[in-house]
Amino acid sequence: MRALILVASVAICFFGGLNAGYAQENLNEGFNDLSVRPIHASDIMFKKRVWRRMNLKEKQNASFFSNGRQITKMILDAAKQGIITPYETDTLGTPMSMEKLLENMTDPFLMEEEEEEGGEGDDEWGSGGDDDWGSGGDDWGGGGDDWATDDSGGGDDSGGGDEGLGAEEEAAEEQTGPSEDQMYLPNQLYVLELQEDAIFDKERSRMYWDILTVKIVVDGTERPDGVDFDVAVFSYKELVEKLFKDNPEAIWYNPENSAAHLNLQHAFDLRLFASRIIKVGNTDNAHIADIFGGDPKRTLYGSEWWEMKLMQYEHELWSY
Repeated sequence: MRALILVASVAICFFGGLNAGYAQENLNEGFNDLSVRPIHASDIMFKKRVWRRMNLKEKQNASFFSNGRQITKMILDAAKQGIITPYETDTLGTPMSMEKLLENMTDPFLMEEEEEEGGEGDDEWGSGGDDDWGSGGDDWGGGGDDWATDDSGGGDDSGGGDEGLGAEEEAAEEQTGPSEDQMYLPNQLYVLELQEDAIFDKERSRMYWDILTVKIVVDGTERPDGVDFDVAVFSYKELVEKLFKDNPEAIWYNPENSAAHLNLQHAFDLRLFASRIIKVGNTDNAHIADIFGGDPKRTLYGSEWWEMKLMQYEHELWSY
């Protein structure tokens, strides 16, 4: 009898603690807020964080990058209109300001060309010297002689004095940020980096790829320093809900059948893109290229090795 009471007490404590644990998990909901189709934490048997690089100029990815409907152009236009929020990093912890976004979208090659064109001056033919051709206080200049009086239109009465210059300066100050002519062309922004989770759902007994963030990257070939540059990071869930869903312009272009274009969300769900793994979650937060010392061939082999390992893991789950 005493043994039965002891067993009953242990059972009550065990199930009571189990329910308390689930209650706490339910209180926190147990779902990833960044996931489009969240899986409860109690149903996740295996999860691996993966980063992929997607080159939109590759043949398989051309449907994401059709003329006039480039996915990168669509995302950045929506960000400039305030429809979606750009972020500094893929943790989505720090929203990016509009000024920073426009600065990141500026092509440094075009900025250098404009600086070179506008940097010519202060020579013999310039207007800033005190030589015979200048405007500073000599017989031919306009400073302090009979030819620079208010009656000739240089004063306040003619509207060409300080008030006119002040209006131009104020207008220039209002035009903050780079102009459209200084920004990257849509065809120059052809690299995406996807952050996603490989999740095995033990409730449904299958592997899912859960995309979390999308980063737009400027390839190093488009920059003077030859180094890749991050433009902005976006929440994939926000892209789906605010940009892709029910948007006739957000299409995956089908070159074989114009009646079978897909929404971009469906194209990502069906994994119709080509990419390579550039990083897998690790203690050092190191990219595959860093692990192999930057060797391009070994980096490619490492990427393929991780691709096969994840596929093999799912396959071997069914071999028991």
